[in-house]
Amino acid sequence: MKELFNIVSGFIAENEKIFRIVFGAIIFIIFFFIRNKLSNSVLKLISKIIYRNKDDKKENFITALQKPFSIFIATLGTFLALRINIKSIGLTKAFKIAVILIICWGVINYLSSNIGKFMKMKDENDATNLTAIRFISNILKIVVVLFGIVMIISELGYNINGLLTGLGVGGLAISLAAQDAVSNLISGFIIVFEKPFVVGDLVITDNIQGFVTDITMRSTTLRTLEDSLVTLPNSAVANASIVNLSKIEKRQIQFDIGLLYSTSNELLEKCTEEIRNYLIEDDEILEQPIRVHFTRFDDSSLVLSIWCYAATGDYDEFLRILNKVDLKIKSIIEENGVSFAYPSRSVYIEKE
Repeated sequence: MKELFNIVSGFIAENEKIFRIVFGAIIFIIFFFIRNKLSNSVLKLISKIIYRNKDDKKENFITALQKPFSIFIATLGTFLALRINIKSIGLTKAFKIAVILIICWGVINYLSSNIGKFMKMKDENDATNLTAIRFISNILKIVVVLFGIVMIISELGYNINGLLTGLGVGGLAISLAAQDAVSNLISGFIIVFEKPFVVGDLVITDNIQGFVTDITMRSTTLRTLEDSLVTLPNSAVANASIVNLSKIEKRQIQFDIGLLYSTSNELLEKCTEEIRNYLIEDDEILEQPIRVHFTRFDDSSLVLSIWCYAATGDYDEFLRILNKVDLKIKSIIEENGVSFAYPSRSVYIEKE
């Protein structure tokens, strides 16, 4: 038995390189073929620990990291296969650099898939939200890539202190030279997160009235009622008073009616009561407040004032309701035999 062991040991020693190559190849093949199943199993286990009962987040986590983790397993198998045959510091450094790149890739994938959820955006498909998500995602990608580059440079043995100092000075110079651009970007974030308006809203800002057609991180574009396009810097929009006409939930109906001075008190009260009852019964008019009152004596008329609210924020719908109300009030006045007043002047001629 001892002789057999010695023979086998001697054979292995004589053919050590071949055995190392074969063993390395076996390791590489095993890791290569199990990479997808192993990565899926490991990520499922990690997602269960992190997210527990949140199935949608589990799926998102696995989808974002499965490919980078699969490549990591294949890279690990390749490293182990080569490490058996090659004793080199350069190989270890190359493996570390590859791992850094894979980690950066995984982080970028995960952030890109979840940036909307991190920002707690309800509708990630909204045009404004998409703009913010893409912009912030690109910034995070740049940060992750720069971080990876710094780590790789450090791994290669270079002194990164000078590089970091140079980046700091360069960043300061760039920020000073681009103050307006930075101000617009910050204002863009304010508009995106506070949402004083969204694409499609009718707004008034800086004495400009128009529909919002586009919101980027630098500017906001309005299409005016004259159909011209106006592009405003976000810093100007964020610092201006904004009236969002699209957020109106009800619209005021307010006007005065002039009746002839010859109208009797009874007819005046009857018209007032009938107009009030009509407005109360109309489903398109809000019940409160409804005010119909004889308010003043004008130069040539008795003034009947009407206040109420149409139950709509849409301007076209409001005009339709207003048209209906005007015609009905006109009919009430005419049915009671009362005439509308018009500006007039009496001229008296004295006899000499």
